[in-house]
Amino acid sequence: PPRSFRGPPDTRLWPVGTYAQDSHYVETLPGTPPGTYDLYLILFDKETLSPLRVLESDGQPGPPDLLLGQLDVARPSTFVDPDELEMQHHLNVDLGSLTLLGVNLDRAEAAPGDSFLATFFWLADESPQADLIARFSLLDSDGVSVADFDLPPTNTSHPSSAWQVGDFWRGQHLLHLPAALNDGDYVWRITLLPPGRSINLPSPIHVTAPFHAFISPPLQYPIDVTLGGLATLVGFDLESETIQPGDTLTVTLAWRAEAETHTSYNVFLHLTAPDGALAVQSDGIPVDWTRPTTGWLPGEFIVDTHTLTLPTDILPGPYTLFAGLYEPDGSRLTVQDGSDVIPLATIELRGQ
Repeated sequence: PPRSFRGPPDTRLWPVGTYAQDSHYVETLPGTPPGTYDLYLILFDKETLSPLRVLESDGQPGPPDLLLGQLDVARPSTFVDPDELEMQHHLNVDLGSLTLLGVNLDRAEAAPGDSFLATFFWLADESPQADLIARFSLLDSDGVSVADFDLPPTNTSHPSSAWQVGDFWRGQHLLHLPAALNDGDYVWRITLLPPGRSINLPSPIHVTAPFHAFISPPLQYPIDVTLGGLATLVGFDLESETIQPGDTLTVTLAWRAEAETHTSYNVFLHLTAPDGALAVQSDGIPVDWTRPTTGWLPGEFIVDTHTLTLPTDILPGPYTLFAGLYEPDGSRLTVQDGSDVIPLATIELRGQ
């Protein structure tokens, strides 16, 4: 944008019905492979990082991202000097027809099931005649592989067979740790196939595993409702079925994991008024944001407690308590009959 351009004021100062222009200069990362890329816009709260959701045509909230268009990235006329790149691990190791210049990993500590971003920096010493595979392996303390990720050096749209001598490319991969990992330090190994040469990264990753319970806890209200084949709500505990304005209501949900997932679902607990309007809610990653569904093991029981605080001006009447699971884009998991909520109980709200 021109030097005289000034960005719009804080969104809290925008008058209703006005428009704002916000310009951004977007620069592709050095070594980005050529191809067609999608350009998305996400608006989020600066303090909580919670994204705003796009409103669908029916007025219902949709996904948190808006597709603006596509961008074609061409092959550069010249490549940057690799020494100018910010690489976490400088390796410069010959793995065959490619040299692995370095690697970036976005975390040194993680929990089982966590996602992480691995970035590889490659230099083509020759023009590969085949599509090579970069095997990214996680080794335990005995040197045994507990997870193998077979990846293209960059991406499937730009296989190594299309590379030329002297090409420098960046490969970015969003991966997920296995949910069944134990506590301990693990080492990453990269192997180029073929020919099969490998290198261990110098820095380990420390995994902290949670306690896994495979025996159902005693429950005040046992039920058995499965959402999307992923998790079953086996029951719940309810502090009280009669409350007053200004009270807090504690509800404990008990889930049984049915399958592993790479999606981190949020649990929602909603208290709705007699007319169906949402009165109070508690949403978030299970167990106070400490047990994401990405780390659940099949057969494991997860005890998840929520506290609802009622407004002092809430009207009396019979309120209904619902629970469920939803994806980051807002879409909910459904039960067998197609419903996306599980009714739990009727709560009688009495006037003061």
